[in-house]
Amino acid sequence: MVANAFSSVEDFARFSGAPWFYALLLHGVWDNVEAIKTPPLPLMVVHSDADETIPAWMSKRLLNAAPPFAERRTLHGFKHDALYENPSEDWWDSVLPFVAG
Repeated sequence: MVANAFSSVEDFARFSGAPWFYALLLHGVWDNVEAIKTPPLPLMVVHSDADETIPAWMSKRLLNAAPPFAERRTLHGFKHDALYENPSEDWWDSVLPFVAG
């Protein structure tokens, strides 16, 4: 399961306003878009429409790169770290069946 993930460190550096050369230095580092294309296991991609840390366009890049068999969940109203900072049945009920296998 991939939850609230950024597309790449390079994208995140550009988004966060880091100096432009940081993004160049980080090109290809922790690139989740590339990694998600050929997962060795079943895959679920989870993102919340209320995530203020990871912008929706990064989530969309991941969803577009995921293989067709990947399960996709868009949750509504949850902040970025809600899965562990404010755990709730509403968040976890969406993903537990997948995690349980």
